[in-house]
Amino acid sequence: MRIAAPLTTIRATARGCDSMKIAVWSGSGIGGTEKAATLYAAGLARRGHAVDFLGPRGPRTLSLEQHGVAVLGIAQDARQLLEYLRTRRPDVVHQHVPGYAMPNPLYEVWPELPPPKPALIETNVFGRVEDRTGEQLVQFRLFISKASAAQAFRRQGRVMTPESLRCQSVVYYPVEPATDPDPAARAALRQALDIGEHEVLAIRVGQKSPVKWRTWECQAHALARRRMPGLRLLLMEPPDEIQRAVEQGRFGPGILVRPATSDFAWLQTLYQAADVMIHASDFGESFGYTLAEAMAAGLPVIVRTTPWGDNAQVELVENGVIGCVCASVPEMARRLAELAGDAPRRAAWGQAGRARILRLACPETEVTVLEAVLHQVCGGQPGPLLDQRATDLLAFARGFARREWAVSEGRWVHPLDYAGARLHDFYRRCRRIAGKLRSR
Repeated sequence: MRIAAPLTTIRATARGCDSMKIAVWSGSGIGGTEKAATLYAAGLARRGHAVDFLGPRGPRTLSLEQHGVAVLGIAQDARQLLEYLRTRRPDVVHQHVPGYAMPNPLYEVWPELPPPKPALIETNVFGRVEDRTGEQLVQFRLFISKASAAQAFRRQGRVMTPESLRCQSVVYYPVEPATDPDPAARAALRQALDIGEHEVLAIRVGQKSPVKWRTWECQAHALARRRMPGLRLLLMEPPDEIQRAVEQGRFGPGILVRPATSDFAWLQTLYQAADVMIHASDFGESFGYTLAEAMAAGLPVIVRTTPWGDNAQVELVENGVIGCVCASVPEMARRLAELAGDAPRRAAWGQAGRARILRLACPETEVTVLEAVLHQVCGGQPGPLLDQRATDLLAFARGFARREWAVSEGRWVHPLDYAGARLHDFYRRCRRIAGKLRSR
């Protein structure tokens, strides 16, 4: 990636870089990307920067406006974007993008902007570096976890080096501390869900995207429930085919299905009402906001490693310390049954998870790192924060492949299932390589 253009440097240095005009290009729905974009924007506004949010109004608009962020709703309108960029003249545009090629009105209008143009930085959501136009225009790329950064380099067949991190870094999605537990609210929600006082509730929170779901959680619950009949599972917004399978009883009793919600207070109460988070996305997580939120709420977490896709869950979840990283469905079931019958371990792992995620993704720290990036692209020096983050990322990347298979089961516990997971990983990798070869 190229470094900031000289004209941008001259303009930003003249303003002193103490207070910047920042435009945020993002959607505004209920997903993790939108949540992070709004938290970053609000955090920068609290520090005295002038922040405009270019996305439409949505469930998080009120929070933005309370922090002095202007919500303009012009993200997808090229004409309005061009007029905004010409008149408002932001110092930096911060776009939140998947990392692969997609329609982007910013790219459409960029050539028409007179110099000095704003610096363009991106938060890369999925660890993909497949946006050729972005490669020419973006001056700094941010990954949302060390795992996602390591995966991005691996997908390109590149070795991460200090030089390669001059214009790339990691800024975690910020995770706010959970509200203090409210026993009355917990009891009321469990009663509304028809969860008995002595039943153990596992939850799987997500959105309807088919690439994020398999039936692994349902299968694990069915196996675990044979040992622990008081175990229940709540699925939030699974795809239609999984919901139909649950309704038809293919995975046995004890499973609830609820729609996704923009009632964030209700969702926080759900975390408090639950006992365990179980999460096994088909393609893994580039960060895993629902995992992080569950950890912040004090829930132990069971995940499945996905080396063939995104795999930030193995970064968030320290195996055997705050939860379990499994390689197979039977192991997920075994660990779920164990946690269902061990309240002290659930509490201990939950406390450890809360401490870890609030240390790893502290909002104030991550906004400070983001601010350091903004200052760098506006003509400043990288500074110690970005240097330290580069050092940490290099160390993590060297051990990432080993971490992906540092799972809670030995080969001898479920040998066939463990071998099956390895074969599935090999198959998915071969398919991805074949797809790249065909595309050439």
